[in-house]
Amino acid sequence: MEIIPEEKFVTIYLEVLKAQDSLGTSAMFMKPALEEILKRNGVNRNLYDKTVDFYMKNPEDYKDFMLLMEERIVSLKDSVTNKP
Repeated sequence: MEIIPEEKFVTIYLEVLKAQDSLGTSAMFMKPALEEILKRNGVNRNLYDKTVDFYMKNPEDYKDFMLLMEERIVSLKDSVTNKP
């Protein structure tokens, strides 16, 4: 099954989380935001849904994905904290 490469999905997922933080989880606001995020990253909704489904059905892969997310968040936090 084709899914979004892990590193790219980390980027997309972080953008989705940021959008939810700003807009809330209401589908009315999040659906257009998600479509824009996917478009910006060159991914269609079907592939995104397949990727989410894959991680929901594969706990070990999901765990690895979340560890990557954590690393990326820490490095983003560090880059913001260490700005002059």
